[in-house]
Amino acid sequence: MADTNDKIQHLQEMRSDAEREAVEKRLGGGDNGGSDGGSSMSQLERRVEKLEDDVSEIKVTLARIEGKLDGVSSRFDGVVTWKSAFAGLAVLLAGLASIAWWVTQQILTPLLQAIGG
Repeated sequence: MADTNDKIQHLQEMRSDAEREAVEKRLGGGDNGGSDGGSSMSQLERRVEKLEDDVSEIKVTLARIEGKLDGVSSRFDGVVTWKSAFAGLAVLLAGLASIAWWVTQQILTPLLQAIGG
């Protein structure tokens, strides 16, 4: 079992070395006759470190945005409740106005005609 793990680790190291050499060839550095003496690899490492820092900052910013969105969501929950209460009140007032109109038409109009006429 340990022999298999050693083989896997050796293959992974070979793959890592091959990938590093391929990057160095693309950038013109490394042992393939490049003129910069391997500084391309260190430049690549600096760029990767910068990207990692940027990703960390993005994660922090995203967490802040998510927190703010949760707060906004809870505010809208209250607004929806307020709108529902307002709509219910409007329906209630419309119903009362209808009843008042009916009472006026059915009861008060004949009384006023009888008094005036």
